[in-house]
Amino acid sequence: MIAAIYFDPLAVHPVIEGEWHRMRSSEIPDPGRTITMLCGASGTTSFKPMSERRSREIPRQCVPCDTIFRRECGIPLPKDRTSRR
Repeated sequence: MIAAIYFDPLAVHPVIEGEWHRMRSSEIPDPGRTITMLCGASGTTSFKPMSERRSREIPRQCVPCDTIFRRECGIPLPKDRTSRR
C-alpha cells in the first residue's frame, strides 16, 4: 500500500538564508530541483520537517515576494491600506 502525503502548493514557502519566499510555480518541486522565487532568488529544493523550521531562527518574509504576490492577487500593500474609522 502507498501512504500518500498531499501538499498544498499555496502553503509551500521555501526558506533561503532565514527568509521565506513564494515560488513562481504552483507545483510541488522534486527534491534536488532548482526553483525560482517571485523575487528572482533561486535555490535547490530539500524537504525538512516543520519542527526544524524554527530551530535556528524565525524565518522572516521576503518583502519583494510579498509585494509581487499581493499585486498579482489584487491585495493592497500594507503601506497602501488606509484606516477607516
